[in-house]
This record gives sequence, C-alpha cells and structure tokens, in this order.
Amino acid sequence: APIGLMAIGDSTNNFEYGGGLNIGFDFKLPFSSLVFSRVSLGYNNLPIILTTDTLSALTFEAGGGLNFPLLPFMGIKLYGTGGYYLGIIDADNMGTDFLFTGGLEADFKLGSSFNLGIGTSYNNLLSTSPESPSGSLYQGISAQLFARIVIGSPANPHMKFMDIKTEPIFPIFYSQYEDNSFGEVILTNDYRSTVTNLKVSVFIPQYMDKPRVASQISELKGGAEKKVLLSALFNKNILEVTEGSKVSMELIVEYDFAGKTVSDKQVETVEILYRNAMVWDDDRKAASFVTAKDPDILRFAKNITSSIRGFSNNAVNSNFRTALGLFESLGEYGMGYVIDPNSSYLELSKDAMALDYLQFPSQTLTYKAGDCDDLSILYSALLESVGVETAFITIPGHIYMAFSLGLSEKDATRLFTNTENLIFMENLAWIPVEITLIKEGFVKAWRIGAKEWRGNASNNAHFYPMHEAWTVYAPVGSPPDTTDIDLPNMDSFGKRYQSELNRFVTSEIQEKVEDLKLKIRTGRNIEKFQNSLGVLYARYGFLDEATKALKAGSDSAYIPSMVNLANVFYLQEKYEDALVYYRMASRRSPESLSVLVGLARTNYQLENQAEVVKSFMEIEKKDPNTADRYAYLIAGGNSTARASDAADKEILTWEE
Repeated sequence: APIGLMAIGDSTNNFEYGGGLNIGFDFKLPFSSLVFSRVSLGYNNLPIILTTDTLSALTFEAGGGLNFPLLPFMGIKLYGTGGYYLGIIDADNMGTDFLFTGGLEADFKLGSSFNLGIGTSYNNLLSTSPESPSGSLYQGISAQLFARIVIGSPANPHMKFMDIKTEPIFPIFYSQYEDNSFGEVILTNDYRSTVTNLKVSVFIPQYMDKPRVASQISELKGGAEKKVLLSALFNKNILEVTEGSKVSMELIVEYDFAGKTVSDKQVETVEILYRNAMVWDDDRKAASFVTAKDPDILRFAKNITSSIRGFSNNAVNSNFRTALGLFESLGEYGMGYVIDPNSSYLELSKDAMALDYLQFPSQTLTYKAGDCDDLSILYSALLESVGVETAFITIPGHIYMAFSLGLSEKDATRLFTNTENLIFMENLAWIPVEITLIKEGFVKAWRIGAKEWRGNASNNAHFYPMHEAWTVYAPVGSPPDTTDIDLPNMDSFGKRYQSELNRFVTSEIQEKVEDLKLKIRTGRNIEKFQNSLGVLYARYGFLDEATKALKAGSDSAYIPSMVNLANVFYLQEKYEDALVYYRMASRRSPESLSVLVGLARTNYQLENQAEVVKSFMEIEKKDPNTADRYAYLIAGGNSTARASDAADKEILTWEE
C-alpha cells in the first residue's frame, strides 16, 4: 500500500507532508469470519521543517480488527495495531520506540483473488524518553491506496454442509421422498460475504436421473447458517435393491456472488434399504405393496373372475362371489401360510421401527407362500384388480383383511341371514377374511375373521380402507424379477368353488328353511311364510324352489309373492313373465317402490322405453336415492356398459 502522510497536532511544527509504503498480511480466524488478525511492515519518510533532513521510520506492527461485508463485492474493515519502529535521521540520530495505529479501510473485489481499496488511519510514533516533552515523536493521519491478493483462501464464499443427519431410505416409498424429507443438513456461509439465490440440491447417481432441488434460499449472510430438509426424486432403479447398502450422495449448493453463479459440492453417504423393507410405525404403509395394476396380478384375477361368471349364481352378491372365488383359487393354486421367524408381524409389530420384510403380491404368487401380511397384501391386490374394494384389519400381533360387498347396511341386512359376521363402516358392509386359513376354505376363514374382529373391535382392532391408505402410501411398481406364474387348474377350481359356495348357502339357509316349512304346516299366515321361503330360496340361487313357494302365495293374490315371483322371472331372464306379475302387483299396489323398480328394469330389457320413463318418473318422486341407483335406465346410448353391469346385479327389492 503506498501511503500519504500528514502531521497533526504538535507534529505540524516539526514535519511536512510525507509518504511511505506498507506491506501486510491479514489472517482470517477460524471461529468467526468477522474477526481478523494483521501483521505488517512499513517504511515512512517524513521531511523535517526548516532542514533538509528527513525522518525515516521502519515499522513492525501486529493487531487485528473487524470485517463487515456490505455488498458481495465490497467490505469495510476497522482495525488497530501496535508495535515498534526504528527511527533514523542520520548515523548519529537513530533509535527505537513503540507505536500504535488505528484505521478504516474499504476494499472492492475485482477478480477471483484480487481486491483494490482505499483507507485512512491515525498513526502515533511514541517517544517514551524522559527528555521528550510530548510523549510522541510524530502524530499524523494517512491516506492509502492498496491492492490485496487473497492467498490460501477460497476465491468465492465457501458453503459448508454441517450436522448432516439422514434416515435409511425405503425403496417401497421412493415416490414419497419428492415431498417428504429423509434427512436434514445445516448450510453455513463460511465467509464474510452475503450470497443470494441459493439452491441446495441432492443427487444420488445410481437412483436419480438428475439432481433434485431440495431448498431455495433468497440470501445467506456471511457467517450465517440455515437448516435444509433433504428430499429426492428417485427413479424405479431403486426397486432393484435386494440388499441394503450405503451409497454416495452429493450435496450441491449453487448461489450468486459478484455477478456470477458459483457452486460448492460435498459428498456424503446415505443408506438404501432393500426393496421389501418396511417398518410398522403406521400399519397403512403396507398399502404400498398392494400393486393391483401389476400384470401378473391382473392376469391371475381376471382369469379367475371370468371363470366364476361362467358357472356362478347371480342371485348371490357379485363381490361376495368374486372374493370367494379368488380365495378358493389361491387354495387350488397351492398357496400356503408360512411364518417367517425373522419377519413375523407378531414380533415386529411390537417395535414400530423394527425392519420387516414384506413380499410384493407377484413374489408371493411366485413363492406360493407367505405370512399373514404377505397373504393379506396378495388377496387385497387380487380383489382390487377386479374392482372390489378392500381394507386391512390389525389386531394385537396380527394383520388380516376385509372386502366390501358394495352394499349399504340396510341392503346387506336384507341379503345375509347372519349379519353378526359382517362389519359395518360408514353405512357400508364389509366381510372380514382370515386369509391365513387358505387351506380351510372361505366360509371358515370368514367366520374366524369375524370372530377376531368381534373380540377386538371395542378397543384393539383397527380398520384401514385401502383407497384411503393409498392417498398417503401409494402403490409402486412390482420388481421385474418374478418368474412366469401359472394359473390353477380351472376344472378343479370350478368344483372347489361350487362346493364352497354351496357350503355357504347351506349354512345360511338350512336352519331357516326348516323353520319356515314348519310354520307353513301350522296353517296360519301361510301366504306370508310361503313368500318368506320363496325369498330365502331366491336370494341364494335356488330359483326353481323359489318359484314353487312364491306361486302358491301369488295364486292367493298375496302382493309380496307377486312381486318376488316377478323378481325370480327377471333373474331367469324371463322378462315377459316378469312383466305380467309386476303389472298384477301394480294394479293392487300402484305406489310400491319395488314394483315401480321392477317395471322399469323389465321394460328396459324389453326395450319399452316409454314405459321405462313413466315408471322412472314415479321412482324419482318417491325416492331420489333409488332413482340415482337406476339412472342408467334413462341415461341414453352412452350407458351401455353401465346398464350391462347393472343387469348383472342381484335383486335388492325383495318384498317380505
């Protein structure tokens, strides 16, 4: 730094304007970017008034100061130093003494490591000799122009990632890490200058296509810090991780400084768990494994449900038939329940953060075995793939599932004799299934599942509808390494399915049939009990027996029997006969909602659209909810698929 010197105070009587040169070193201190230390060497030349002599002063100083960054390209320094000087006038007049200096500097960044600046200071060359009248040899102020070269320090502000904390990454939840963090880090501006427009990104090369911006910060002042949550957008390669491992993670920060964009990067490690890993801190997480759109699951389920339609009983609820058929198909397929001692829900559910191993549905089909969570996931995926809603049920130490009948509580009560084995949630009827009893048959699995629910429903059971769980834990794609999955033998499956369906029907109606037949033989209210017997037969598909019982009542002009006989003819697709009996009932009870529905549906099948509209308008007046259910009847040509689906539904309007 070249220096201009001007004496002040008493020194103006002795010294003219002078000049000098200074070279020094500033050292940044590790504990703060605001504090620095300084050492310097200098030469001052001070002409003496009224003589031709000059005072030459060689100086050595040390001290420190404070650094204030004002702008990315400008800073201010306040400093103070002290030391010794050697003063020389001639060979006979020289000596040493103390000095001190205090000053102010402003420097401007011109390049990556080069600054120019200006400064001013107060300088005092002390004279501690007893003969000195004032205690100072020289007092003055200086102005200086200096150049500063940055050595051994970053050219730009240096961003540091401190206190890095990460959690293990679960591949099954890979899509959720885009909006949910897996760790945090403290970003520190380890320099004096303020930087702006910071972007903190995460990049894990094997499992991300490009860095993911986790946080954006408008500015970060020198020495300041900011907590940043880490997030990532993973690709599907992460689902190929079969063994947990630690991988490299790049933490990248980009920011604007001195008119340009610069960046810092730091490499850390993060743990990627195996793709089947899960913890039971939230039982709904198992929903991520329910991959209903998996091609293997779709192929298996759709083939089975197609077979069910070929030899099934349409009088029984379609969701029930589908669930029974898929359950029995797994038994015919050879599926088994196996407890893994290293991955037991009973043990691992006690520790919410213990790692469990859950199989994808296609893996369970491949292995033909699984524990309670694996089988519940598989059965749920199969049902969901063909449009039957499911739910997980958890009780202490166990998880199983339920499926929806697609019926309200009122309609389910009409169709099922023993309603204590049903679960009613928000006016919907569900059937619980103890899927681990895969070799014991559907009826027993249902009965045991219902018993488990009743035993725990008051305080220990939890019910998680799948579609609600999916809003939080969406299903992912299945791993690509499963083998070809063969279907069960369809002939054997058909016999097995029909046998179990008959078992269900028998258990439902046998006792009640005998009771109704006894009441008919008593001779009182014969028409009522004949009608009840006919309805019972009809609900479970014994349509010939139902016709015999209902004809006896309708011949006696008993209106409910007329309606129900028409319902049976409708199920048999004898629409002309059905229309005759609906009209007979209508003449005796024109306001009956069930009769109006029957007339509308039958005329729809016979393409008597004017009569359909007439009946539908009456339905809409009496019960808008029922009208909504059968809106397809007047919806027009674009409702073909819906009408076909509705025509396959069971009769819900039996008269008793």
